Amino acid sequence: MVFSKKYCPIWVYDCVVAQSVSDFILYGVDLTQPCRKFAGGLSELFEEVSLEELVRASELVVQFLVAEKVNENSTDFLSNFSYYRFHFASKKTRRKFGGIFGTKLSDGVREYSGNETLKNLKAYYYENRSEVAVVGSPGWSLATQTEIPALQDIAKNSTFQVNPMVYLEH
Repeated sequence: MVFSKKYCPIWVYDCVVAQSVSDFILYGVDLTQPCRKFAGGLSELFEEVSLEELVRASELVVQFLVAEKVNENSTDFLSNFSYYRFHFASKKTRRKFGGIFGTKLSDGVREYSGNETLKNLKAYYYENRSEVAVVGSPGWSLATQTEIPALQDIAKNSTFQVNPMVYLEH
């Protein structure tokens, strides 16, 4: 699926940042490694997504998680946030994939940024803390979604080296 080189939608960017941070936490790799995978993959689908900008957005999310002491719940929280951003346009509106009125898979205007992602994540965090947020599906990730196969392929592509001992510790 080729998206005629428009900009990455902000909701996809939010999911990618959350997935990059989750991979960073789960696999104990340098934050640049999952970001490089997604920046390269997204740049094949959309206008270039800068590695440096993706790393900076991911760093902002890590700083927020540390400041709010999310700690051992970080990967679950990021999975829920990513699920929400992927499947919902708003709390009451589900995204439609496919069909004539399906969700836009590319934007003509660049709307994403690290600051916007952080703003969306904070809003979801406070809704979650108030128990009014849409809760995700346990274990959901960009690699397990099937609605956008090209994005699933990018997420499944493990180009970074995983420390097998990290897996055994969980």
